[in-house]
Amino acid sequence: EDALRRAVERRGSHATPVLDIGAGTGLLAMYAARCSSNDPVWACEMSEPMVEIAAEVLAANKLSARVSLLAKHSDDLRVAPRHSDDLRAALALGGDSMCLDEKTLSVGVLRERVQVIVTETADCGLLGESMMPSLRIAAHNLLATDGQTMPCNAQVHALLVHSPILRSQGRVNEKALSGVIMSPAVTLIPQDPYLCEYL
Repeated sequence: EDALRRAVERRGSHATPVLDIGAGTGLLAMYAARCSSNDPVWACEMSEPMVEIAAEVLAANKLSARVSLLAKHSDDLRVAPRHSDDLRAALALGGDSMCLDEKTLSVGVLRERVQVIVTETADCGLLGESMMPSLRIAAHNLLATDGQTMPCNAQVHALLVHSPILRSQGRVNEKALSGVIMSPAVTLIPQDPYLCEYL
């Protein structure tokens, strides 16, 4: 929360919209909402059960009106075009009588680029849950040019271990590599197995 508060304070009187990626229970989004009483805060979460829990947590903390909860993966979010006619065309509203703001939120279109993107999607191996690719896409599509991501860097500590059992399970999520070239001996899979749970 202190790091978020410092990021907001550095902006001074400028607006500091915040996006929480992989919001889970909405903890970081709530911290962001407490740091600034007027700036938009969005929280996206792709797991429907977690979205329901986050909605309950936000309501219990009286922050439902401050945090816009989006049941979307961050890769599916977009920033609204500047003109409402362009936005209506982009959303293909046609004769839909739904309020533009409600429709915008329901399809995952943010009203503006955000100044801060926060996430806690790092797992024990850092590269799991596709954190790096998701942050890279979000920074390109959703972050203002002078914005920042939190975390913005990380340190990885490694220990070499010889284990035939672990070696047989040596699989890596290809999307999580973010351009890193792996040995041909490593099997690439579509999702991360959580082998650390068995250690």
